[in-house]
Amino acid sequence: MGIQTAMDRITESGSIIEAMRAADDLAFEAGRDPGLRTLRVLSAAIAADDDLAAIAAVHALAEMNDEEAARLLSSLLSSPRPYIVEHAADALGRRPARPDAVGRLVRLVAEGGFAGMLAQHTLEKWSTGAAELLAVALETASTGTLPDDARARLVETMGLVRHPLVVRPLQTWATDAAAPTAVREAAVAALGQRGEPAAISTLEQIVAEGGVLGDLARLALIDAEPAPLVRDSGEGLTVAQLFLHADIDPSLSSAGSGDNGGIATLLVRLGDALVAEPAPVQRVLTLSRGTAAQAGPDLLRVAGGETGHVYGHIPLSSPPVGSAAAWPLRVSVRRGIRRLLRAAGRVDVLHLRMADLGA
Repeated sequence: MGIQTAMDRITESGSIIEAMRAADDLAFEAGRDPGLRTLRVLSAAIAADDDLAAIAAVHALAEMNDEEAARLLSSLLSSPRPYIVEHAADALGRRPARPDAVGRLVRLVAEGGFAGMLAQHTLEKWSTGAAELLAVALETASTGTLPDDARARLVETMGLVRHPLVVRPLQTWATDAAAPTAVREAAVAALGQRGEPAAISTLEQIVAEGGVLGDLARLALIDAEPAPLVRDSGEGLTVAQLFLHADIDPSLSSAGSGDNGGIATLLVRLGDALVAEPAPVQRVLTLSRGTAAQAGPDLLRVAGGETGHVYGHIPLSSPPVGSAAAWPLRVSVRRGIRRLLRAAGRVDVLHLRMADLGA
């Protein structure tokens, strides 16, 4: 097809969907012919006024096995256009780690929001091949003068880096009584992703202290345990369903209050109906937002093989936020879902309801 023809298909598309499909061809052509002409076509598109073409060009750069293309992609993290920064942060995750991009990605993580989540995701991917570089960069950044929430995000990201270097600073943050609560919570949760004896010892110490941090440390110790053997759930099916923007009330006593509106009510009734005779479903596991104190007992019930409609809470310590602003909770949500699904032993169907952020 050729790179220019592929780009023309995007600029001449009659709809966004058509342009998105054409963008796949553009990326293929860029990877097939990573030459100077391809770089010029993509650079021109990024500099032009067609937003869709610019976004497609950013992702096409990531498919080019070319140092100049990689350098350009990295430079886009400093673009004055926020959407270009977001797409560049995402696209970089498909390339090997670049030292010249690490500092700007770390800055995006500290700033938070959707772009911060994308940057964090890319740094997590890079940690498999550049763990020492990222460990040093994140520790250095987290010791600067920062708002509490920014430092907490950096500490959380440090916990995603699989390198022994991060254990000591995580221990320091987790046990520092003078540190902000959000930072200590992020460090405690991150230690649960480590198997080192030093991390386990620190978590056991914090459990003994009690309180909210003790509850979080207890969950982190569960995370640190080896994956349990998958149990045979019997003849019936296990269905999991989730809605993380409500603390779902099984009794429906608060239906219609706060976030417990139509969807939360629907999932309670749906779960009850699925386990009713003669349905072939033996167990429904409904996951919703909650606290660390709620999450512990939930895990015991789920792991104990309780059948029927069972509820599990994903501990989210931050105040409730709207779905459009919830992306920074990705790591906490992933840990909570993983913890409950491991405890369940086997889940046959996962009902997302909708492919949106709330699900």
